[in-house]
Amino acid sequence: MSDMAVVLATTNANKVAEFERLRARMLGHGIGAWRSLAELGAVLDVDECGESLAANALLKARAAAAATGMPALADDTGLFVDALQGAPGVRSARYAGPAATAASNRQRLLAELERVLGPGAPDEARPATAVFRCHLTWVDADGAVIAESEGCCRGRIVTAARGGGGFGYDTLFELPEHHCTLAELSPLAVDLLGHRGRAFYRLART
Repeated sequence: MSDMAVVLATTNANKVAEFERLRARMLGHGIGAWRSLAELGAVLDVDECGESLAANALLKARAAAAATGMPALADDTGLFVDALQGAPGVRSARYAGPAATAASNRQRLLAELERVLGPGAPDEARPATAVFRCHLTWVDADGAVIAESEGCCRGRIVTAARGGGGFGYDTLFELPEHHCTLAELSPLAVDLLGHRGRAFYRLART
């Protein structure tokens, strides 16, 4: 990643904070400063109609570049649960419908897993394995792709939310080897072990 100003193609304040934390950890590695859409007064109106994380990340990155005249970095992230044949997947942000909230998405996820796996089994006995995937796309001011990367984090879905950190599905996504959900980990641990951090570090090396 070259030393240039980049706009983050997201209106999610939690993602802005996480990316800023990741950028700060990588200072000295050629990463330039970036701006948020809110800071620039820009509006991102994108129909995330792509059939893959990569397609949606590209749509958002190009929309942000067009709105600001700046290079843009976009991510699209999905939770893929094995017992649900990969759902919610690319529709993770809208799993509970067009007006979904993080809480309603989590509620639907737990309901679907209970329907498929049955109630009552302890977390360690449930075959609720899953993977978080994050696809990052970096485009220039004209929308041409400069670089892409993907990061993955494997774990399982627990039966009840745990932890006060993170956002989205983080309170339900446990890393079994650490006996913690993403929401129970420190910010440093999330940056090192999480899907978004892994994708970012790969992109930063380009």
